[in-house]
Amino acid sequence: MQTPFAAPLIFTGKEWLTDHTIVVNDSFVESLLPRHRVPSNLEPEVFPDCMIIPGFIDLQVYGADKRLLGAFPDVETLETMSREFIHQGTVLFLPTLATNDPIIFKKGIAAIRSFWEKKGKGVFGIHLEGPWINSSKKGAHAEEWIHAPTLQEVKELLHYGSGVITMITL
Repeated sequence: MQTPFAAPLIFTGKEWLTDHTIVVNDSFVESLLPRHRVPSNLEPEVFPDCMIIPGFIDLQVYGADKRLLGAFPDVETLETMSREFIHQGTVLFLPTLATNDPIIFKKGIAAIRSFWEKKGKGVFGIHLEGPWINSSKKGAHAEEWIHAPTLQEVKELLHYGSGVITMITL
């Protein structure tokens, strides 16, 4: 279903447009048209005192408002992250767990599933950093958890995190 939206200013990421309308179809931007070219059968929802800008996507965020996902791998942390990020214009984010105890990874994955079950918005998976990284380039990662992967470990983690794990840093 096509839904048009209009505002005095629309930012495309490169330029500001006036007197334009965004037409959304099934949650995707279908077109960006001058208002006079919007089909007459579509009545735009107008936001007269607003501007429309693209939302940000962040692929590596550890937490927000004093709640790190690695320390608090729970729904409350994800809710806090979602609430804080939307105020900054980030509409999608990938919560990240740095190299850690495998139990923390599983708790983080379970928290995301619970968050989604509660219809939480903004989280599109989890980003696991390690534990399969080069210890000589570990940076702030805890060396005690860094190791080479075994086939069984990888299969178990991917099975447990199926549908949730979106990115793994190796």
